[in-house]
Amino acid sequence: MIKNQHQHKNESFITIGGKRFHYTWLRDHCLSTQSRNPDSGEKLDDPRAYPYPPKPLSVEEQDGKLIIEWDEKPSHQSIFPISWLLSHAYDPQKLSKNQ
Repeated sequence: MIKNQHQHKNESFITIGGKRFHYTWLRDHCLSTQSRNPDSGEKLDDPRAYPYPPKPLSVEEQDGKLIIEWDEKPSHQSIFPISWLLSHAYDPQKLSKNQ
């Protein structure tokens, strides 16, 4: 389901289900309890506290989840349900095979 990683105008992204997800967006929307208050969903991270642009050490899909290990000190992991990503996708339509 995860397509190739792409470089576009110095911005990296992956494609899932025909939708683009930029690493900047993924890091900013991390669902971990280190990044968000589990009760309110409020962001706890300051985006200025991690490297820009965010770079993954690894990206994998496992059991319906996207798992990203970020190149940060201390290390940080983001786990997104694929269904959550697709319901929060910002691309208006599926990308064509040429994009």
